[in-house]
Amino acid sequence: MPGIGTLANVGMILGGSIIGMFLKKGVPERFKTIVFQALGTATFLIGLSGVLSGVLKTNDSGGLDSQYILLLILSLVLGGVLGELLRLDRLFDQVGEKIKRAFSKQAAGTDVGTGFANCTILFCAGAMAIVGAVQDGLAGDPTMLIAKGMMDGIVSVLFTTVYGVDVPLILYDVPSRTGVTIAPETYAELAKHPNINGVKEASGNLGAIQRTRNLCPEDFFIWSGNDDETVPICALGGKGVISVVANVLPAEMHRLTELCLRNDFAAAGKLQLELKDFCDAMFCDVNPIPVKTALGLLGWEVGSLRLPLCEPSEENLRRIRLSLTKMGLTLPEP
Repeated sequence: MPGIGTLANVGMILGGSIIGMFLKKGVPERFKTIVFQALGTATFLIGLSGVLSGVLKTNDSGGLDSQYILLLILSLVLGGVLGELLRLDRLFDQVGEKIKRAFSKQAAGTDVGTGFANCTILFCAGAMAIVGAVQDGLAGDPTMLIAKGMMDGIVSVLFTTVYGVDVPLILYDVPSRTGVTIAPETYAELAKHPNINGVKEASGNLGAIQRTRNLCPEDFFIWSGNDDETVPICALGGKGVISVVANVLPAEMHRLTELCLRNDFAAAGKLQLELKDFCDAMFCDVNPIPVKTALGLLGWEVGSLRLPLCEPSEENLRRIRLSLTKMGLTLPEP
C-alpha cells in the first residue's frame, strides 16, 4: 500500500522521541559519537549499494558488466557544480535559522527552535527521505523509508535527550571573550528558570560572585571557570571547577576540588598555590592553544590547531615546556 513507508518512518521518529523523554540523564557523549558514526556508515553503504546496483549488472556467464559509468560521473560532477552554484548549503542554513528564530520566540529559554530546525533538515531533507518517498508513493515499495525510519528512530532518541524540555543548562560568564558580564541580579532572575541550574564563572570578580551567591537559591550552582580561582570560589559556596588544567593534570585538579568540597581549605589553598604557575602557563595564550600544545608535547594524539587558532609563539612554547617539566612530566623525544 502506498504511504505505509511514510507512516512507518513517522511512527519510528515519534517512538524514539518518547523513549528519549524518559532518559532524564541523557546519553553519554561517547555513545552518541559511536551511534552517529554507525548511522553515517549505514547511510553511506545504503547509498553506495543503490549506485552499484544501477551501474553493475550480472551477465550470462556470471561476471559483472558495467553500464552507465559515464552517466554516473556526469551526475556527480553536475550535481556538485549545481549545488555550489545554487549555494544549497547556505540555503539550508538560512532555512534552519528562520525555523529556529520562529520557534525560539514561542519557546523562549528552550532549545526547541534549534531542535526543530536540526530535525527538519535531518529527517525531511536527506536523499533517503526524497528517494524513499518516491519509491513508496509511485512503486508502493516502503523498503527504503522503513530502513530510514529505523535510523531516524535511534537519532530521535538522542535528539530528545539533547533538546528535550528537561535538559539542564549551565550559563557561562566569560567577559574577557564576550566583552560583557552577567550581573548578579540577572542571575537571580535566570535562576528561576527550571532548566538553568548554575553558571561557569570566569569573570574573576569575586565580589560579584559573593553577591550572586547571596541572591540566588542554593540549587543554583557556581563552578569556577578559571583554574587558579577554584579555591576562593569554592570557599564562597562554589561546587568545583570546569577545568582546563585537568586535561593535563587530572589527578591534581581532582584532589584540589575534593579538598574544597571536604572544607579542607588549608590543604586546598596550599595545593592551589603549588599549581599557580602551571595554571598561568595554560592560560598564556587563547585557549585551547596552550593546553592542546601541552598534550601534544606529552605525546597525545590531539591533532593540529585549526583556524582561527594558531601555533603558540616561541616564547609561549618555551613557557609551556618549562611548566610541564616543573610538574615532573616527562616529554618524549621529538
